[in-house]
Amino acid sequence: MSNYKIGSDRFNEYYKKIFANVMPTEEEFGTFLQTLYDKLPVTFRLNSGEASFQAVSEILKDANFVKQFLESEKSKQGEDVQAPIEESKETSGAAVNMDQT
Repeated sequence: MSNYKIGSDRFNEYYKKIFANVMPTEEEFGTFLQTLYDKLPVTFRLNSGEASFQAVSEILKDANFVKQFLESEKSKQGEDVQAPIEESKETSGAAVNMDQT
């Protein structure tokens, strides 16, 4: 399986065949590869009907908890930590977005 890491020759060969009609040029394939390296935001969807909804929601809103968790995870990977938290207005706090970029 390690032969199919993003950017490896086998990975590139496989996906060039699969997407030949969609990405016919090297430039388009390069854009595809670069996109695979983009970090995605972490999103938690909580069910407000669950008994632990309020407790879990409060834990996730706590910037210190999130920052400590990210610090412990990212220190293992040697990355910088940024953990801005955004609460969705439409869901009255039921949605919390944490941007790790």
